[in-house]
Amino acid sequence: MYEMKLKNFDRFQEQMEFLTRNFPHEVESILDDTGKSLLKMSQQRTPVETNHIKKSWRKSEVVRENGVFKIRVWNEEHVAMHLELGHKIVKNGIVVGRVRGVHMFAVPKRKINKQIPRRLRKIFNRLADGI
Repeated sequence: MYEMKLKNFDRFQEQMEFLTRNFPHEVESILDDTGKSLLKMSQQRTPVETNHIKKSWRKSEVVRENGVFKIRVWNEEHVAMHLELGHKIVKNGIVVGRVRGVHMFAVPKRKINKQIPRRLRKIFNRLADGI
């Protein structure tokens, strides 16, 4: 027969319940801050002529679907995609050149994606230390 003794199991159970209760709210907070950062960085990288495209950036609220947290950042202006990815220059039906993309969303997104694990680790450590 195998016998196992668990010391401080009640304390461990309390700690796990605390993390389970508090961590989703922290994740939502981190994602909201991350969305705000991405929005701001994208706006800063947006070229300014009339300021219309810069003002068309939007951010959704944090949504939890099937246990996955989601947030959306987008630009409502239809020409934003052409600025982001680049486009052909056509005159009289003939392609005469190409405009390079500005990558006003792709570059900030890469930077933010590198920061997310570090932010989550910091919050998790803070929560774990607070128990």
